Amino acid sequence: LDVENLAEEVESIGASQRRELRSLLEQIYIYLLKMEFHPAHAAWLHWQSEVETFRGQVEASLSDSPSLRPRLPELAATAWPQAVRYVRRRVAA
Repeated sequence: LDVENLAEEVESIGASQRRELRSLLEQIYIYLLKMEFHPAHAAWLHWQSEVETFRGQVEASLSDSPSLRPRLPELAATAWPQAVRYVRRRVAA
């Protein structure tokens, strides 16, 4: 049994799951910010649906990997500024 390679593989999987969860959180924030600040209110129902979809995916990820739940505040804190930058660029354009 190659313990060193096994440990690296497990860490790689964990990093991938954290990136996926952070990305989902960023998408949730983007749509919530659009709902609050974007002038295209006609798209509001679509954005609300997207938020619900991404929230379901977050819950599924946390259900599949409960060890990610304690990392949620850290991942959310990382996703927030990225979402704000994204929306600022799009709303200002």
